[in-house]
Amino acid sequence: MRQLNAQDDRWRCLESATTPFQIGALLRFTADADGAGRGVGRGAEGFHDAVTAHIAGRIASTGALVRHQPAPFGFDAGLWLDIGSIDLARHLRRFDTVEPLTRAQVHVMLADAVMEPLDPRGAPVRMVVLDRLDDGSVALVLQIHHSLTDGIGFQAIVEALTDDAPSVTPGSAPRLIPDATSGVNPRASRLDAGRRGDERPPIAPWWLARSSARFAHEAWVRRRGSADRERARDELAALRLDPAAKRARTPDLGPLSTPSSDRRSYDTSSLALDEVRAVGRALDGTVNDVVLAVCGGALRMLLADVGLLDALGDSPVVAMVPRSRRRPEHGPLGNHLGLLLPHLGTHIADPCERLGAVKASMRAEIARAEINDRLVPPDDRPFGARRRRTTEEQATTAGNVSISNVPGPSAPRFLGEYRLIANHPMPTLPATQFLNVTLRRYGNALDLGIMVDAAKVASAQTITGLIEASFDELVASARP
Repeated sequence: MRQLNAQDDRWRCLESATTPFQIGALLRFTADADGAGRGVGRGAEGFHDAVTAHIAGRIASTGALVRHQPAPFGFDAGLWLDIGSIDLARHLRRFDTVEPLTRAQVHVMLADAVMEPLDPRGAPVRMVVLDRLDDGSVALVLQIHHSLTDGIGFQAIVEALTDDAPSVTPGSAPRLIPDATSGVNPRASRLDAGRRGDERPPIAPWWLARSSARFAHEAWVRRRGSADRERARDELAALRLDPAAKRARTPDLGPLSTPSSDRRSYDTSSLALDEVRAVGRALDGTVNDVVLAVCGGALRMLLADVGLLDALGDSPVVAMVPRSRRRPEHGPLGNHLGLLLPHLGTHIADPCERLGAVKASMRAEIARAEINDRLVPPDDRPFGARRRRTTEEQATTAGNVSISNVPGPSAPRFLGEYRLIANHPMPTLPATQFLNVTLRRYGNALDLGIMVDAAKVASAQTITGLIEASFDELVASARP
């Protein structure tokens, strides 16, 4: 049994038919050994059976064998109740196709998949095996509901499902959540409460007493930290008076800022990490600075193409950038995020000057976030659940676009005998935003997942081409 925190609960409150909240990945694997001894896969024809056997032995270690139990009368955030087993056939299926799927066909399928809600009555996970791809590779699509974890937690789940060496015999792995239930039966036809380790929901009086005690503890924690929060408020007020720390307002992008549709377009790409780092060294910026400046250059091109650049003048596009607030005591799952709102320098033509402006904006946002962190009580367990269900949260709709960079492993990973060759995110879109660019590091690559609202930008491939052109432009400008 595990309590959802306030952010976990908020993702469930914000979800709608046009804004489902799932974190996903397109995990691509080599089907056979690659000549360097880094994969001993049995070919595409054996991938589905190998994945099924491997996942059956590993899913209990991920913390995903849970179901959501709402609080009685909605007075509190819900609980994750452990379930002893799942019908793996309901959560892991093979995508049947006669002809091998092209890259474009896979992307269309995934754009539809992110809009398909997960069953709220069962485990918040869905997997699809793609073993007939026209480039000879194979893939696993993994989706987790955002209320279970954030991007860093999702990557922890991916690493719990994979190994650092190929393995012919599936084995167990250390559990992400120590008290997570074990024992998954891939042949089970249904959840069997009370017989396979399922936790029963607590009765309302117990839940009310537990929540009341927790709310009292939270009030005590807030009172204890009131002096430091007052100092933080003074520091924040002083920061707001600093011209260098002035935050750009999120501009109205006309048709790109309208309410979200229920149509998506998805694409993938990759940037070479050593090239990104080289540009950062040349311009005294971080990898994140380079990524944001590249996205700013791509959006400047897009705005020019759709006739919005001149109308914006000196008002740059603002990005919503997640910032991890995870501490060791939080564990690997759950949502622990803060938000940065840097501008992307779309009003600046020169790529190097744009990166400098983005870097300055990010530094100001980080300074602001470090002060804001002190304004948030260290005990961030949920309170105000009813208000979350009735109040629109402005922070989740701030910014014109979302850009996220998630750390990942530098060494190869394997699922059974199959070597992972790419880990492309499948991001979601917050309400009113038209673009989400999410990156995950894997080896020497930054694997991109690009999701757009197809009613606003017809094809995500348009954004992919602009990002690649913007990166080439920045590399050329940074070269001595």
